[in-house]
Amino acid sequence: MRVVCMLREILEKSELTKEDLCRELKVDKRTVDKLLKDNDKENWRLNRAQFYRYALFAHEHGYDAFRVVVHPIWRTFEHREGAKIFRGPRTAADVPVESHLTDYFQRLHSDGTQSMMSSDVSEVAGWMKSSNCVFIGSPKASPASEIALALLWGAEPFSPRPENRDRIPIHFLGMIPDNQRSSASVEEGPRHGLAVQVHSGEARSFLKVDRIPAAEYAAFEGEGQDAAVLVACNRPLGTDKDVTTIVIAGYSGPSTLAAAQEATSKGIPDLRPDETPGQPVFAVMKVQSKKKRQFRKSLDGLRTPIAKTAKWGPPWPGFFST
Repeated sequence: MRVVCMLREILEKSELTKEDLCRELKVDKRTVDKLLKDNDKENWRLNRAQFYRYALFAHEHGYDAFRVVVHPIWRTFEHREGAKIFRGPRTAADVPVESHLTDYFQRLHSDGTQSMMSSDVSEVAGWMKSSNCVFIGSPKASPASEIALALLWGAEPFSPRPENRDRIPIHFLGMIPDNQRSSASVEEGPRHGLAVQVHSGEARSFLKVDRIPAAEYAAFEGEGQDAAVLVACNRPLGTDKDVTTIVIAGYSGPSTLAAAQEATSKGIPDLRPDETPGQPVFAVMKVQSKKKRQFRKSLDGLRTPIAKTAKWGPPWPGFFST
């Protein structure tokens, strides 16, 4: 969901120029340019008087000053029965993510959201075919995420066979599944991060994650790089129902939360799952986080990294690690 400034549309459908807008709103050309671009990279500011003039100006031309737009990945969630939110058995990291999504769905008038946990392939597949589903957390922490990622790309969940793994374009490297089961999308190893195949037939690219050993985590203070993946598929697994499956899987709990916040209320990639029913589309998020040192009597919040900046990719140059 994004709040869109309507000034560009007003300008395009009128005979006004940018100079006219500057005079009408009593702002400089730079502010008008930022309002017309209305992106997350260039923030614009209006004081109370300027905002009031813009609201009246928009009303005069038959427009609301702003419009709330739901991103295409959430189209089938709006004004529908509640979604199913699948999470892992270790709930601590998933609680804020689930809370954020539940609140978002209520704002979309999608009522009756249900929390789910499952490692049963048939059960998960059945829900994906019949309901809007969101899977949160990495396959390391959530068997349901493992199942969803595998099924979306026609792979067998929990099977590490190379030919099976090759079907899935997203791999989480340097992890061991919490339940000690084998995985089609989680791989052990010395490198920590996401291995992503952007285009079919190409080699996988690597997005590095700064991992702090458990023994050093409490005393660590500073910044690091994390990552997450966002997957969306309309009418998954051949279903005729107009439902969508979404996977929000961070390498860590904080990056899952950051990706969920970005996907619901900020700028995200131009993913259009409704244009390719049955075929999953995805984007990767690189996030810089900051963590404070944990003191003996500190609040729990100080132990959790806080996302500072997020960047979606590809195809931006330099997005992946070397």
